[in-house]
Amino acid sequence: MIHSDTVTCFFPLSRLCKRGLWPDPILSPNRLPCGECPGVTGRPAEQGSVQILKGIDRGKQGLVCAIIRERNWCYVEGLNCSYKWVNRSASSPGFMSKVEKPLLVTTEVSLLDPSDLQPTEIEWRYDEDGNRVRVSSRSGRVVPMSERADNESEDMIDKGAYIEQSWDTKEKELTKVTFKPKAVTFEADIMESMGIKEDRKRAPNFYY
Repeated sequence: MIHSDTVTCFFPLSRLCKRGLWPDPILSPNRLPCGECPGVTGRPAEQGSVQILKGIDRGKQGLVCAIIRERNWCYVEGLNCSYKWVNRSASSPGFMSKVEKPLLVTTEVSLLDPSDLQPTEIEWRYDEDGNRVRVSSRSGRVVPMSERADNESEDMIDKGAYIEQSWDTKEKELTKVTFKPKAVTFEADIMESMGIKEDRKRAPNFYY
């Protein structure tokens, strides 16, 4: 996924429907597919400079400033903009508004290869320490992720600065291994745990 250096936008689907950015499930039963989730193999992922592949600013590079996950959209800072006059009248000149337009993460932007700063597809791989990293498919170089992308959760909370609350599940409980694998079927494991005894044997089946 592409992670913003400034803000990550999460619009409820009801607001998207009202703004005409998402088909209403009642008025339009055939929903638009959300597309492949950003962050899978070959797609732009968390943070980094990107290059625009389509539109009036094709070929320009910039930083992602916001994303909308529901539509696979991203906004590149200062690029792919529309301009319009605001509050313009006979008595007031108004002012010019510059608004960044969304770009599709899957087809309209691409991450950059650190070796030559050119667009590249990426793959998710594991390094020698077992960490999951992004790797350029063309050169094999690791595409680094920003420190903020690593330390910030999806709801924009800094993991390092978060203070554990009484309602949070403790880390000790999360890391406790409670599953003990056995060489039995799922059904037999449930029956054993519930004290159900079954001595009957299944009759042989013959298929022709």
